[in-house]
Amino acid sequence: MTGTPTLTDEQRAGLAEIAASNGQPPRESFSIDVMTARALCELPPPDKSGELLGRFAVRRQRTVIGADTGAGKSTMAFHMIGGICHAREFLGAKGVGGRALVIDCEQGVETIKLRLCEAGLDTSENVDFIRVPDGLSLNSDDEQAAVIEAQIAAGDYAVVLADPLYKLHQGDSNDERQAVDLMRRLDGWREKYGFALILLVHTRKPPAGAKFTRNEFFGSSGYLRGAEIILGLQFVRDGYSRLHYFKDRDGGLPVGKAWGLLFDRESGYRRDPDDETRKQTAADQVRELLEADPDMTDVQLMATTKKSERTIRNARKAFDPDPDALFDGEQP
Repeated sequence: MTGTPTLTDEQRAGLAEIAASNGQPPRESFSIDVMTARALCELPPPDKSGELLGRFAVRRQRTVIGADTGAGKSTMAFHMIGGICHAREFLGAKGVGGRALVIDCEQGVETIKLRLCEAGLDTSENVDFIRVPDGLSLNSDDEQAAVIEAQIAAGDYAVVLADPLYKLHQGDSNDERQAVDLMRRLDGWREKYGFALILLVHTRKPPAGAKFTRNEFFGSSGYLRGAEIILGLQFVRDGYSRLHYFKDRDGGLPVGKAWGLLFDRESGYRRDPDDETRKQTAADQVRELLEADPDMTDVQLMATTKKSERTIRNARKAFDPDPDALFDGEQP
């Protein structure tokens, strides 16, 4: 059976009566479309005209970027905004132009100015900024929500960036109800006004040697539920990071993979040209683990890398003048 089922006049009148008895305003008509599996599979492929920066930012879709404090997520987001607003390239994707709104609830003025300069946005007229250092209560404060929505409606924005996500509402970031209410409001706006939504999320520091996953994203799982695109930025060392692709609902991004990224203040982020061909050595593994946790012992390094005591000791020599100092037991 296909088509669009409709309610009878009697059913509509009954629903209106129930709403009125509960003091609620009349609801807009709700309808559903029913089609066969064959008809669904014959639908044309997704329209890519909403892509603002390849699959990194798409109109009416939510991109969530998670990273530890100081790992560079704000810097990366500003470069993405620069790519979108001024038709620049970002990691192989070309921006299409447009206006952006940044809602910042965390950084100081001087830090913001520095990030804007680094991203080449210090003279941009295409980027509007709202600073609310004390945070917002968009999940529960209707007045705040109305003011923000009025700006979004007036700005004709292609993209809206909010940083950080947990400061867009008050209360416990792990509270599922608060997270769902916040996402429902933000998702309603992106659908209504047609902008791409980019949300920045802090991550927990994973245990030494543990794989970086979306489970490290701070706060309720409601933040990620419904997001079309989920990315993770992992700081490795000065000038080098990894961009993890955790989700892309419509496809296009290399989900399950991580790109090595080079970074400098003048050029921003770019792919490591040797990323695909270079095999990580034991020394590379040990260096990265020690940079993440300088207190790791040789026994912990052996357990994490599955390397021998000799290999670990040789790899550590580049970092510790006395590689014997932190060895705390026999080889398992």
